[in-house]
Amino acid sequence: MKKYTYNFFLSVIILSVASCNSGGSKDEPKNNSNAKTAGDTAKKTTYNANWLANDSIDICKDAGGFGNFFVSEKEGMDMLSDFDKIYKTMDNKPVDALLNSYWLSACQISEIAAYLNAGNHDGIRIYMACALTASSTDYGNQHYKNKTNIFIFPTTFNSSIPTAGSKSQHQTDTNSRMHLGACTSQSEYFKAYNSTTKSMITKFDELYRKKPVFDETTDKKDALSAAIWIDKCVITGLDRLLKAHSTTNDGAFINMGAYKTITSERQRFQKYNTQSTVIVVPTKKNGTGGHEIDWELLDNVAKSVTAFAPQGGFNHGELCPQVCN
Repeated sequence: MKKYTYNFFLSVIILSVASCNSGGSKDEPKNNSNAKTAGDTAKKTTYNANWLANDSIDICKDAGGFGNFFVSEKEGMDMLSDFDKIYKTMDNKPVDALLNSYWLSACQISEIAAYLNAGNHDGIRIYMACALTASSTDYGNQHYKNKTNIFIFPTTFNSSIPTAGSKSQHQTDTNSRMHLGACTSQSEYFKAYNSTTKSMITKFDELYRKKPVFDETTDKKDALSAAIWIDKCVITGLDRLLKAHSTTNDGAFINMGAYKTITSERQRFQKYNTQSTVIVVPTKKNGTGGHEIDWELLDNVAKSVTAFAPQGGFNHGELCPQVCN
């Protein structure tokens, strides 16, 4: 099964894991770009490279190598900050309902990896969604009052779909039972692919991506990606990394970021200079019941394998609406 090398910022191996519970508000810093480093308040990670021992070459060699998945810490932090500047304000009012961070526990990540590897799955697709009803109680006089959410479903590779065009070869498994795991069942991010989840996905598209209001433009709305696909090897690598550092690292954040420009490597998967994407970074507990991004852990990974360059978060994926299920 041939795959493609996608260069899309998926600093997504930063998923934050807090136990088997889904991420709550305390796990969603308003601006991850300003979050303290894990070393400020948590025990320093003692890096363990044994998680790579079973891979003589590269876990992601069939997807172009792990070198395609990394974005530097500085660039990653800039992308998180740019998302806030571009998408978290409108008409001089905050857009608090559009969350910039979603947390997954190490247990949930492990169950995703096991599910993907047990079946004929090649990755996951992260759909943006939102509540069907607005909440003036939570968001006052802000223009957007429908709290956002994500839904994660496994995908299978369909070689019969041409590589040219807008149809993705990574097809969402609508019969997935991944949400029935002991840990995934406790998270709002894993549900059955049914009328309710589809309605929430459609609601996000209609509310956050269509019908500009006040100072918004059609391009700005369209640049907010509807879904992001991630290769299975990234999830497998993240799972192994977290298990090797289980005493210090507890999960990962799926952070929302924004590109700065379009590069030749991403032209098929990116339409706008500032298009949104996800950056996944491992986390560790911060000593107050929350979770912190652990850039240091990823830096150590990058130093361990020459293919892991440059240092930073993972950068890989396929963006919709350019390439969709």
